[in-house]
Amino acid sequence: MADDLDNVDKKIVVDSFTGDPDGDDLKGCYFKYKKSDQTYTFHDKDDTAKCTDLTVGSGCSFSLDEYPGISWTITLVAPCTETVVNGTWENTDNPTAEEGGTFQAQAGGTMDADASAASASR
Repeated sequence: MADDLDNVDKKIVVDSFTGDPDGDDLKGCYFKYKKSDQTYTFHDKDDTAKCTDLTVGSGCSFSLDEYPGISWTITLVAPCTETVVNGTWENTDNPTAEEGGTFQAQAGGTMDADASAASASR
């Protein structure tokens, strides 16, 4: 039981993305891993849970408070662990353009802004 409590407090923060520049809006959002049922909860930057009970292959749709008219969809892809989450994302910001890409979240800190920008431009 103590393991669950430890994991619930560990933030797995989105720190990099590929694709459309809108992916930057996901940086700072985070996941929490629940060891007892091996699921993830996705939280926005304001600590509000947006999606629960996520597993590899599952997804959900949500909106971010700072962009209420835009619908986001994320799907988790392997590998995902207690400290790393990978996934794909898309949104409805510009319906005529390809809006989407991938993201990675990691526990234990984030990359600095310069390293993140370099990673995103590759």
